Amino acid sequence: MACAPGSGHPPPPAAWSRTLGQRLDLNRLSVEELSAIPGIGRKLGAALAGERATRHGFSDWSEVAAVKGVGRTKLDLLQGLCALEPARDGG
Repeated sequence: MACAPGSGHPPPPAAWSRTLGQRLDLNRLSVEELSAIPGIGRKLGAALAGERATRHGFSDWSEVAAVKGVGRTKLDLLQGLCALEPARDGG
C-alpha cells in the first residue's frame, strides 16, 4: 500500500475512496482505518467498530447515528465516504 506523502504512513481511507472512485465499506474498515478518517479519530473509530461488532454489522445509517460521538456532521461525512454493505458470515 502506498504511503501518505512524507509521513511513512498509509494514506487515510478518505484518500482511498477518492483514489478508487468508490465508497468504503463501513462494515469492514478496521479501527485504524476508521481512525484515519479526518474528524473520526481513535476514540470514535473504536466506538464505531465496537458497536458494529455488537450488531454484527450496521444495517442502516440510524444504527451508525446512534453511536455516541456521531452527530449530524460526522454522519454526513461517513455517508459521503462509506457504504453499508451487508456483513459477511462471521462478522
